Amino acid sequence: MTTTATDVHDGAEHHGHFTPEQKDRKERMAVWLLIGGDAVFLALELFTWFYLRALNVSDGWRYSLATSSNQYPHCPGDSCSPINFTGEIPKIGSSWTLIVTVLALAAGAAVWWAEAIARKRVGRSMLVGALLLTTVLALAAVVAQFVQFQHLPVVEVINNATGSPIKMHLGTIMGTYASTALFYMGANIAHFLIVLLVALGLTLRASRGKYDASFYEIRLGRLFFVWVGLSTLVLSLVSILFA
Repeated sequence: MTTTATDVHDGAEHHGHFTPEQKDRKERMAVWLLIGGDAVFLALELFTWFYLRALNVSDGWRYSLATSSNQYPHCPGDSCSPINFTGEIPKIGSSWTLIVTVLALAAGAAVWWAEAIARKRVGRSMLVGALLLTTVLALAAVVAQFVQFQHLPVVEVINNATGSPIKMHLGTIMGTYASTALFYMGANIAHFLIVLLVALGLTLRASRGKYDASFYEIRLGRLFFVWVGLSTLVLSLVSILFA
């Protein structure tokens, strides 16, 4: 009886033993499903931003109509808000947003370079260096995003209880713009931490020679890392251009 390639393939899957190519195909499908789910989350983020911005209930997006004589929200005393706005809520500075975006895209580019090195089997030291660069860039993106939280604008508002002006950090005030922008930044940190952990794992495995003859796992990382960079770019452009 002749054993065909199909019989070997079916038998391998039946007994739970897969060739590297079969395993890679299944894992790539899993990563694409992960990216697809995250794309739905990204679409919901964008919908929330543009919906709240267009709705602008009681001028609550950035209180653009607020002045010292026309304070927002319109509340007698402290009946609905402990503070009143006397001017428009300032935009979050674009410089740190762009720095975070460049670092996220650079991490994706670095792991793509690492994949190319692994495919060509240039050498373990160069591969480890490329993956280490990816890890450093991912760590830098996390740090930069946390730093941006410390450089948010300061807003002068009126304390309804005393009627006196006070200064408040953008992260502690009301307003749909501030809330949504801060949520974007928090989502970035969550993604960057995943990228950092995966990049660190790839670096450690590469240093032990796990990828001397295979690039499949690095390609999986590249798919997700590039997606994170591109989604960060989309959120950054929206937050800068449509604040």
